Amino acid sequence: MGDGLLRAGLVRRQDLIDVVLWGRGRRGVRHARLAIPVLDERSESPGESWVRAMLVKARVPKPVCNLEVAIQGWTFRLDMAWPEALVAVEYDGEQHHGPEQARHDEWRRRLLAEAGWNVIVVRKGDLANVGDVINAVRQALQRAR
Repeated sequence: MGDGLLRAGLVRRQDLIDVVLWGRGRRGVRHARLAIPVLDERSESPGESWVRAMLVKARVPKPVCNLEVAIQGWTFRLDMAWPEALVAVEYDGEQHHGPEQARHDEWRRRLLAEAGWNVIVVRKGDLANVGDVINAVRQALQRAR
């Protein structure tokens, strides 16, 4: 929710910090305080936000959200990326795919792979095994070193 509020310009990060300071000791404020450093107004969906927060909570380095990458004259935005490692995570939500979108995603991910990017696709069902997602990202980042 914090990512969405920031993205929509409804609050500033400092507003959220001020509310957390004001609410010290109240129910839920400790969780809100922990969430503030993870928030990113560039995140475009709740699924992206959730996956990013889960990775950061697991001490995976914080990714760049919606990084634009130019390949062969095309510009692609990656949901989450570690550009120095050429690793990306793409969250495909339930409403995301139809056959045409799936073909487009396959094409763009092939171009990204040809350019050296390791793209990890996360779908809602993958979140039932969150440890597998975390391990896949960690391993990809370690291989890139």
